[in-house]
Amino acid sequence: MLAESWEIVDLHTIIYHIREGVRWQDVAPVNGREFVAADVTNYIDWRIQADREQSGDETVYSDQEDWLAARADETSAQAWVAEIEELGVELWSAVSPNESYWHAPDKYTLIYKTYNEKFNNVTAGSGFLIWPHELWESYPEEDLNDWDKQCGTGPYYVVDHVSESSMTFERNPNYFKSDPLHPENQLPYVQTVIALAIPDQSTYMAAIRTHKIDYASMGLSDAQTLLRSNPELLYDEFLPPTSNVTFVRNDIPPFDDVRVRQAMMLALDHEAIADELYDGHATILTWPIMPQWRFSYTPLEELPESARKLYEYHPDEAKQLMIDAGYPNGFKTSIYSWTYPSRVESMLIIKEYLAEIDIDVTVVPMQGSEYVSLLLNTVWLEGDPFEHMMLDFFNNSQEYYPFSNYLGGVAEWETGRGSGLNLARVDDQEFRDLFAVDGKNYYGILDEMERYALIKALNVKA
Repeated sequence: MLAESWEIVDLHTIIYHIREGVRWQDVAPVNGREFVAADVTNYIDWRIQADREQSGDETVYSDQEDWLAARADETSAQAWVAEIEELGVELWSAVSPNESYWHAPDKYTLIYKTYNEKFNNVTAGSGFLIWPHELWESYPEEDLNDWDKQCGTGPYYVVDHVSESSMTFERNPNYFKSDPLHPENQLPYVQTVIALAIPDQSTYMAAIRTHKIDYASMGLSDAQTLLRSNPELLYDEFLPPTSNVTFVRNDIPPFDDVRVRQAMMLALDHEAIADELYDGHATILTWPIMPQWRFSYTPLEELPESARKLYEYHPDEAKQLMIDAGYPNGFKTSIYSWTYPSRVESMLIIKEYLAEIDIDVTVVPMQGSEYVSLLLNTVWLEGDPFEHMMLDFFNNSQEYYPFSNYLGGVAEWETGRGSGLNLARVDDQEFRDLFAVDGKNYYGILDEMERYALIKALNVKA
C-alpha cells in the first residue's frame, strides 16, 4: 500500500513508486512527518550495521578479494561491487556479502536490485518491518520492541497495553486511505479498538455467545458449535495461509516414480475427504498456490484435464499406474505428523484410501518435540531418517513460496545443507527451467509452474 505502483525491470531489478502524502503516526519522536523512500533504505542500513555490531563484525569473506574469488563470474561481481560503492550502499552484512540492495534516488522512488537473478523479486517489498530513524536515534535497541515505542503508518496506533490481558488502539487521524465507496470519508471509521487476550477457550466462546466481544476467529468445529447455539451471529469463512500437504520423497524409490505419486492422488477421494473431515467446508485445491492469490491461482475446474483428473477418485486407474510402475503388490511405508486430532484423523483417512491400491501405511503420530527432532534430523543431518511420508503444513502465504522453497532447498542440498522447506526433495530441471524467463511475465510463470507441479504430483495433496 505504501507503493502506489511498481515496475519489474528484469529478474535483477524492481522499481517502487512511493505514494505521496503518507505520514507516520503523530507520536513522538516522529511526530507525523511524511513517509519517504529513504525511510526504507535508512532502516535497512541501520539493521545491517546493528547486526554486524551484534555479531562482532565476523564475516564469511574477510575482504572483497575473497568474495570476488568465490564468484563464478568475477567480472560481473566486480561490476556489482563498483555499482554498490558508487551508490554508497552498504556491501558487507553481519555474516556475508550483501547480494541485494535498496536505493532511494529521490523521495518517492525506491529501487531493489539483486546480484543474482531472482524470480521472487516482485514480492521483495510485499511486507516487512520498517522503523523510522527517529526511533533508533532516540532509544536503545533493546527498548525498540516496547509497545509505547511503536510508530507506523497504519490506521491505528497503540495507546495502552496490559500484559496477557489487553491492548488498546486509537484511530490514526493522519491515515492516508479513504473509503473507496465514499472517497470523501477518511478511514478508519471506528475510533477505539480493544484487543482482548482470553486464553481460556470456554470463556472466549462465552464472550462471543453473549455478545461481549465484537469479532473473533476460530476453527471450523468451534464455529459450528457456536452457530448452532447462536444462529444470529454473522460469519465469514476464510482459508489459513498454509495447506496440509503429504510430503513424499521425490528422490528415492518408490516415490521417485511419478506414476506412484499420481496413483496415490487418484486413490484419494478428495470430495469425500472434504465432506468427512470438514463437513463440506473445505477448498480442495490449495496447493501449490492458495485461492486468495487470485492473479495466479487457477481454480480446479479450469485446470487442464491431466491436472484436474488427479483430484478425482479413480482407484482402478491408480492400481494400473502402480502395476506400470513395477509395484503390482504395492509396498509398505509410514506417515508421520503431530498428535493433533485433525492430523491423526487425516493420516488415518490417507491410510484407508491407499490400502485400496495395496500401499500399507503405518501411521506414526508424534509429540511436538519428537516430531520437531525428526524434522530437524530430516533437514540438517546425514543419514536421513525420513524415507517415508510426512504430513505437515506448507506455508504458501506468498505466491512464489512453494516454488522458491523447492529450488532454494535443492540448491542447499547440492552444497550439503538441506532445507526444511523442500521436504519432498524436489530436484527437477524442467521445473527449474521455468524460472529462467522474463520477470515481467511473473503471473504467467506461476501459472505454468502450478500446472507442472500438479501434473507431476510433486507432493500428494490430501
